[in-house]
Amino acid sequence: MRLGLNANGKRAVQAQFVEGLSTRRRQQLLRRCASEPKTAAAYQNCAQLEQRLCGEGSAPTVFAIERMLQVILAERGTQAVTSSRYSWQPWAFTGMALAGAMTVLLWVLPARMAVDHAALPVGALFAPVELTEPPLARGGALSRHAQSGIRLLRVASDREQVGRAQALTRSDWITFTYTNVEPGLAYLALCGVQDDGQIRWYYPDYGGTQSVAIAADVVDEPLGDGIDLSVHHESGPLQILAVFSRTPLSADVVAAEARRLVEVSPTPEAFTLEQKAPGSVFEHWLRVIIATEGANP
Repeated sequence: MRLGLNANGKRAVQAQFVEGLSTRRRQQLLRRCASEPKTAAAYQNCAQLEQRLCGEGSAPTVFAIERMLQVILAERGTQAVTSSRYSWQPWAFTGMALAGAMTVLLWVLPARMAVDHAALPVGALFAPVELTEPPLARGGALSRHAQSGIRLLRVASDREQVGRAQALTRSDWITFTYTNVEPGLAYLALCGVQDDGQIRWYYPDYGGTQSVAIAADVVDEPLGDGIDLSVHHESGPLQILAVFSRTPLSADVVAAEARRLVEVSPTPEAFTLEQKAPGSVFEHWLRVIIATEGANP
């Protein structure tokens, strides 16, 4: 199992959009995108951002066309001509402005918006988290979905903590795994809500706009990042909503569902996204407590 987007994957995606990669490194990045859903999702987010900056709507930008050309030529064994990104074209000034904007947006904004996410070290230890209520789920063929969903884990500081389920504290780091045994469900959105009604984004992160791509027929697949609770979370109840879907869902749609569930007493019948698209959406809900500092021994 791959842990998803790590520092090298993130740098490769950013380099491709800001300055362009060599043919060899571009092929390496494409292989990563094919095998690592988080890297593919990061690439997709950058592509969407590029389209918005260029005002292209849903049409491919000149930069996207250039990348596709480079890939096709590489696959055919043809040496690509000097990248048009570095040639003087009518849109060259726009390209330079875009590169500067992308540098700021990819390096400055994520640092401000998603500083709670970080790659976990190799060999990290994990412990179960104490739930305050049994998890709830709704969607599709429940007999199959009974084993689908997410698992919340605390990053443990030593092996003695691994088998002990404890409440979370704000000083903890958490991570998630997911089980997806429904072949048609290819995307996941995962967020939390506390009493202030503000969304705590896990996947996509705070810079994302829609569900991230996930693998099918996997059990306890790590999503990869560690999430520092001290950055965006407060002590008190935390409700977590995971939405599996056949097609990407807007972050706004998932956020609205999460906020609505906080206002009601969640039951399987309360999940509205699944009701609107039976068989195409699976919702999974957890509730935990973030205890005050020092509550866990």
